[in-house]
Amino acid sequence: MAEVCDRVPWEKPRNFHEALQGIFFCQVGSIMEQSGAACGVGRLDQYLYPFYLQDIASGVETKDSAQEKLECFFIKEAENIQLNDNGTAEFFGGYTYFMALNVGGVTPDGRDAVNDLTYMLLDAENDIRLQNPNLVARMNKKNPEKYYEKVARLVREGTGFPQVHNDEVGITQMLLCGTTLEEARDYEVEGCTETLINGKMWKYSDAGQVNMPAAIELVLNRGYCTYAQNAGKKRGVDTGALEDLKTYDDFEKAVFAQLHHLIYVLMIANRYAQRGHEEVQGYPFTNCLYEGPFEKGREYAAGGAKYATGFSPSCVGLADIANSLAAVKMMVYDEKIMTLEEIAELCRTDFEGKEDVRLMLVNKVPKYGNDDPYVDELAKHVADFLVEDIETHYDIYGNRCQSSMYPVAANTPLGKAIGALPSGRKAGVPLADGISPSQGTDKSPTEVIKSVTAFDHIKHLNGNLLNMKFSPSTLEKEAGIKRWVSLLKTFFDMGGWHLQCNVVSDEVLKEAQKRPDEYPDLMVRVAGYSAYWNSLCTETQNEIISRHAHNF
Repeated sequence: MAEVCDRVPWEKPRNFHEALQGIFFCQVGSIMEQSGAACGVGRLDQYLYPFYLQDIASGVETKDSAQEKLECFFIKEAENIQLNDNGTAEFFGGYTYFMALNVGGVTPDGRDAVNDLTYMLLDAENDIRLQNPNLVARMNKKNPEKYYEKVARLVREGTGFPQVHNDEVGITQMLLCGTTLEEARDYEVEGCTETLINGKMWKYSDAGQVNMPAAIELVLNRGYCTYAQNAGKKRGVDTGALEDLKTYDDFEKAVFAQLHHLIYVLMIANRYAQRGHEEVQGYPFTNCLYEGPFEKGREYAAGGAKYATGFSPSCVGLADIANSLAAVKMMVYDEKIMTLEEIAELCRTDFEGKEDVRLMLVNKVPKYGNDDPYVDELAKHVADFLVEDIETHYDIYGNRCQSSMYPVAANTPLGKAIGALPSGRKAGVPLADGISPSQGTDKSPTEVIKSVTAFDHIKHLNGNLLNMKFSPSTLEKEAGIKRWVSLLKTFFDMGGWHLQCNVVSDEVLKEAQKRPDEYPDLMVRVAGYSAYWNSLCTETQNEIISRHAHNF
């Protein structure tokens, strides 16, 4: 071990062991220099594979000895833990570093990339079961059925790993960022769901969160907040008196005006942050790992990388804003059962004394996630608006900004910041996560995938996130494995980008809340990562419990 550590990463690794050690040193160096998350290891089964083949052929390694080294590597990865204060921990619950490790996909020349190491890395995750690395499975039509079923069996284990991604979407997104086809095929997923080219592309990802349903509250109150610590404060713009919003189109335009303002303010804050980083922070070590900085004479994060993108704020609560738009459209403008002012007053008072009206809004109005065009089309309006608006912004280096919809764990604290909504959601309740339906409103997995693919996933160049929850009995037998694979392939055929699953019963989760000492190793999928159940705040735990558990 001392000999290996003396050599790498300063010199080229000669074998499998040295390559693994060099990778880990480079990763730790990046984490230390940036004090940041999402310093993953990329497509480990691809660039490590030649060392594996070489050492197997020479007899230096056996498959068992190589497997042991991979699993030791997984343990070392899990030693990197992000420590947060209480406030930050609400938004990034679980203390993970989001260190993605990608497997599968295609080679740069377009062939199936699944190899022996792909399966060994899946086995390592199943054997070790720690929250890092964050295992990512790239998938496409060229990958063998054996690979799909291997991924499904790991999903069945209930750790939340791996998250799966559609190569057709990821490759197209990279081409839209200006890469070559060969580079695009070699993309990796980093962080939660973001695509990039390892060593060639810099991204300003997770650039703050946009509380999308807050735009509804701001329209109903002429730019003022009504709940919690923001009550009585003007956080939006005055979009006019409610009686002047004569048509649904008027109302939707007002909501989009508020969304535009929230995005605009966040972009200004990011420009100040970016300028601050440029003035006080240097990245000499990380620059060494990138193509471009030395040729251009610039920091990799300051225009030096071969490719770069602008800020990408995470837009949270698609289901909540879509369901609320549907409620206003149906109840006020289509069926004229209520006035806009009456809905506004119900939201201001959190439906106090009006539970019957709230239940009418919950049950009568279609909800996103159930394959109903009435509300799904409104979700598409929102998703398309985000792309159009965000891509009008640029960072200080002239890089165009990108849209994304993933929450990390921010859907819970962002929900605590706004009052009741026209959808019937009560004040302070967690928002829906990513592009997932609101908790408990979806009924079948096939309807979910039809709703969430009602908009174009490719356009959201920094990714989106779909969480689904399945009852353990659903995947218990081989027939369940095949059904899950069929669902996944259909989702991909419909243009879906990302899926991750919790396969754990509510009974176990509730029991673990009562007796945490008896469940120290219980892991769940939160958003673009898995975390230990006991490391999550009670509100986030309850949000995960409230998600609907599907059966086939």
